[in-house]
Amino acid sequence: MRAPSAYIDFVRQKLNPKIAVAAHNCYKVASGNFTEEVSPGMIKGCGATWVILGHSERRHALGESVAQSTLIIYGGSVMGATCKELASQSDVDGFLVGGASLKPEFVDITNAK
Repeated sequence: MRAPSAYIDFVRQKLNPKIAVAAHNCYKVASGNFTEEVSPGMIKGCGATWVILGHSERRHALGESVAQSTLIIYGGSVMGATCKELASQSDVDGFLVGGASLKPEFVDITNAK
């Protein structure tokens, strides 16, 4: 389940522990004070075990994800043409596939990693 950062702990407490909670986004630096940004360390501290990262409006601002202790499911423009390069990134643990999941290229995406 994906939760807004302000509600991660609340959602985590209400759900069965078998259900993972994801943050909706995180900053590219593992920890520190960055105005209005949420670091991977803060996300983990709130009880989320992974983060959905790569939204089109944030991709360029975030650059590469540097979270070593957080699972990262990449969700920005995952397509058959880009999936192998994305899957080769050491910090990408999986994909959140949108429209490409309805196309034949989805097979390439599922076999990318």
